[in-house]
This record gives sequence, structure tokens and C-alpha cells, in this order.
Amino acid sequence: MRSFEWSPDGKAIFFVAPDEKTPEEKAAEKAGDDAIDVDEGPNGQGRGDYSGIWTVTVADKTERRITQQKMLVGAFAPSPDGARVAYTYRTENTRNGQYHAEVAVVDVATGAARDLTKNEAPENAVRWSPDGRT
Repeated sequence: MRSFEWSPDGKAIFFVAPDEKTPEEKAAEKAGDDAIDVDEGPNGQGRGDYSGIWTVTVADKTERRITQQKMLVGAFAPSPDGARVAYTYRTENTRNGQYHAEVAVVDVATGAARDLTKNEAPENAVRWSPDGRT
């Protein structure tokens, strides 16, 4: 788990967690696949791990993934009513690809997501208006 936020009613926790590695990725790592791409920094940093937004209900500890797209989730914020989550994301996972970030909103109940931006600008730190409308 990378980061978490309580739901406004305190009944659930929203969190970002990395996607599980595929059997192929696990086998490649075990075989020594630790190459650094040429566009990466010389300090050994690699590509980012894909992640998603999840929720866990406090009462019964039921976990459920909310986002379905393969992406790297940045900042996120539940709406004041807890029905939606705004977040920044990118599908580009290179270390220097932060400028590809977009802002989206996902419906917690259905998982239906919609982009609010499509400009490849480095968006971050999403927040809701106090009334939750914008």
C-alpha cells in the first residue's frame, strides 16, 4: 500500500496499491532481469509500478479494486460524500514520464471512470470543492 485516505463517513478506507506482478514478470526478475532503460536516471531508479485505487470496508474487511485501467496512480481524494474519487494518473511508466499525468474521477460503486483533462501536463494534488460538486 502506498497511500490511504479515510472515507468521509469513516466506514471505509481508500488506498493505492501496486498491481500484482504477472508470472512472466516474476520469472524475469528471478532470472536476473534488472536492466535500466536508457531514459532512466543513473541512480538505479527503474520504471514505476502500475497501481490502482482500492477500498476496504472497515466493518467486514472486504477489499475491492475501484479503478480498472492499467496505470500509475498519483494523488487521489475521495469526494465529500464518498461516492467518487478524484485522482491523477498516467499510463506511461517511465521514471521521467510525469508530464503525461491526467486528472480523472471514478465512481466508487460502479468503477466507471472519466477523464477531466487530456493535456499531458504534470497535474497533481487533486482536491474537491467543499460542496463536492467540482
